[in-house]
Amino acid sequence: MSNKIVFDYEQMVADSLIYVVKQALQITQENGLPDEHYFNITFLTKYPGVQMPDYLIDKYPDEITIVLQYEFNELKVDDEGFSVLLSFSGVPTKIYVPFTAIKFFVDPKVSFGLQFNPVLPKKTKTCVIENLTSDKKSTSKGKKKEAEIIDFKSLKKK
Repeated sequence: MSNKIVFDYEQMVADSLIYVVKQALQITQENGLPDEHYFNITFLTKYPGVQMPDYLIDKYPDEITIVLQYEFNELKVDDEGFSVLLSFSGVPTKIYVPFTAIKFFVDPKVSFGLQFNPVLPKKTKTCVIENLTSDKKSTSKGKKKEAEIIDFKSLKKK
């Protein structure tokens, strides 16, 4: 049996560009923003893992651009994303953004920008599984009903 190896160069490049964003944010976390640099970060608000108040998601149902310049605090970067405390209409608000939710990352000071193509996962079909113990005739006589094995991969849209 041979394993088929596929080079997904597009994903490799996207991963390396996300690393650039991560590194810029880590430097900012440790040292603050140098000179007159600042970041405009646009991300999908309903992307899995994004954490922000519902009122902001209601106001920005698809995407939002945040600016890390003068008034941001508690920037924390981890392997999957970053959290930051920002002020929205004077209300301090902590948000968390996975790197994979980012659509644009721009540092206007040096005319540098990256564009990503995050895709919201499609809603999957729900699967109803019968309660196997609800069949009182088969359980009361000691007969065991065999469980069905469901291949969830077959439910994916192709």
